[in-house]
Amino acid sequence: MRNHIDKESLEKICDRFLQVSEDCLGLNMKTLAEKLGYTNQSTLTKVRKRKGFIGPDKLNQFGSLTNEKGQHPSIHFIITGEEPVFVDKKIKRIEDDEIDLLLNRLVSKLGKNKAKALLELIV
Repeated sequence: MRNHIDKESLEKICDRFLQVSEDCLGLNMKTLAEKLGYTNQSTLTKVRKRKGFIGPDKLNQFGSLTNEKGQHPSIHFIITGEEPVFVDKKIKRIEDDEIDLLLNRLVSKLGKNKAKALLELIV
């Protein structure tokens, strides 16, 4: 069952989504529909009319789009209005000596057994 969202919240989310897609990314509705994998613009028309919103899978795809600086739209901004509007999603490469330091900190915080169990979940 779908949860109900109040009208004012939906309108603000739609407004921010349109602001980012049109003003910041420079995408028209046709291009945005294509990038999100829609066969037509009907869902985006509902967003424009502030009567509906895209699904979580499409919102995730929207978050993978990039601006001219290589930044991604912040889904947190779309939902809450809290800045920043764009985020860098570059993965920081961790050097070997940093890994050793992080592992030592993990063991000291959690203990050897819990740290091992956590790492087994990840790996």
